[in-house]
Amino acid sequence: MNLETMKNLDLHICLFILLFFSSCIKINAQKNTPYENKNELLGKWEEKGSSDNTFSINFSQIKGDSIFGQYCAVAKGGRKIDCDTDEIFNIKGIIKDNTIEAVFNSFFDAKNGNAKIVIVDGLLRWMITKDPAGEYYAPKESTLFKTKNISKSVSFNDFYESLPYLKFPIDTKSLELLTGKKCDDIFFNYDFDKSYFIIDTLKVTGKFEVNNLKFIIYNFSLLSEGEAGESDVYLVNAFSENGSYLDNLVISGRLGGEGAADIYSGKLISSEFFIKIKEAHYESSTGLDYIVFINKTKQYRFNFSTHKFEVLNEKYDCSNLNFNSFYEQVKMSFQQSNTNIIVGDYSLKIKPYLYCTPLSVQNVDKYNDIAYYLGQSGAYPESISLLDIITCQYPTRVVAWLNLADAQWAMTDYQDAKKSYQKYYKLMKEKKKDLKKIPKYVYERIKE
Repeated sequence: MNLETMKNLDLHICLFILLFFSSCIKINAQKNTPYENKNELLGKWEEKGSSDNTFSINFSQIKGDSIFGQYCAVAKGGRKIDCDTDEIFNIKGIIKDNTIEAVFNSFFDAKNGNAKIVIVDGLLRWMITKDPAGEYYAPKESTLFKTKNISKSVSFNDFYESLPYLKFPIDTKSLELLTGKKCDDIFFNYDFDKSYFIIDTLKVTGKFEVNNLKFIIYNFSLLSEGEAGESDVYLVNAFSENGSYLDNLVISGRLGGEGAADIYSGKLISSEFFIKIKEAHYESSTGLDYIVFINKTKQYRFNFSTHKFEVLNEKYDCSNLNFNSFYEQVKMSFQQSNTNIIVGDYSLKIKPYLYCTPLSVQNVDKYNDIAYYLGQSGAYPESISLLDIITCQYPTRVVAWLNLADAQWAMTDYQDAKKSYQKYYKLMKEKKKDLKKIPKYVYERIKE
């Protein structure tokens, strides 16, 4: 190869390198165009995925090139919730072109993780570049889209007018066919423990009006650490004509945790609300695996004088409630020292069993035994309630007064307990019972 040829080759190589790098610069310039309106980053970004595992980021503050936000990660089928109900910034980043270089912490104990956030074609790409030290459940990578929530600056009237009207009758099946739309919680009212639960995907389904009052139906789930929480709940919020909140009522959904759950299925007919509730109480932590369904129907109406929902009647389905079997279950659990199942489950069933098998001469002994088992297991309020019924209907039943007094004393209701002990002592004398069988502590407590 001669000198001239080598010079021409060098020249071609140099031109190729120059063209290559200039094209790379153009490509990079196209990818890294600055984000012109930083405020468009503000708001909630959500991952498209299953309801059991979700990830979202809410950016709520920008100062210069710094941006602050909070993520919420629900993982392991809802068993791990890396979120906080308070506005605590766990993401802090620097905006550069279309990229955010972020430092993040988890809501467990993880600190100082690094993530790269890139905005491309209206989507937010989250990539962890350095794992934080500790427990966290944010995904390694995720693509999120900007949610179009109803702005919190919207007035109630504007919000209400934007909603579709729902036609009566409204029931669980018809509501489940509606997709609803995501919304903020500014006009949403529901009492729950915000230190324990978080709202997952709040939607508004629609509205209806009765006697100039306004009703809005919301759909949501509540998530909690280690439990299923409340899922796919439909809730009615009642408002006055000018938008003042009045009351709320659950009309559909699953309410409860792992140990017990109430399954609601409702039907609305104008101002009357019929709610069928299947109480699925079960307990497996004690080794006794069983499921008992207690079905009841509650009829509500909205009282236009008090502006509150009120119960008109409550009925239980008695077809699956065998009192004698229930008594044997409670007795066996007490004999086997399974007191937690008595307190946590059986105590909840007293009301439906009394409804289906009213107290009578034929069963008062068994009801008295159940009350005793409840009290000895620590379910004092339930024991007292049942014994109040027994002593009211059978005021000369001696042992019931002793059981009642013991439960009242355990609840530190000493004045009522003394009266019950005195009643017990008086009946023992009147019926000429063996006074030597009176426990010594009864005399001591009467004197105190």
